[in-house]
Amino acid sequence: MKNLQKNNPKIFTFILILIMMGNIATLSCKKKKNTSTIDLEAIEYDGSKNERYLFREELKKEKMKKEKEKTMLKKIEEEVPK
Repeated sequence: MKNLQKNNPKIFTFILILIMMGNIATLSCKKKKNTSTIDLEAIEYDGSKNERYLFREELKKEKMKKEKEKTMLKKIEEEVPK
C-alpha cells in the first residue's frame, strides 16, 4: 500500500475515492425504519386517543371487503336458477 501511495498518488487517491463512494452508497440505500406516528386530530383534548380515527384506513378496507362480498353473493344468487 505504501509503494502504491509513493509511486502513483493519483491512482491511490482514485482508489480511495471509489472505496468511499461504495461505502456511502451502501449506507444510504438501507431500508429506513417505518416510524409509527399519530395525527394530531386523533388526540382528544383530555389526552385520550380516538381509536376510530387511528384505524380509519383499516376500517375502510374492512368495509369495502364486506361490501364486495355482499355484491358477489347477490350476483351468485341472481345467476342460480330457482
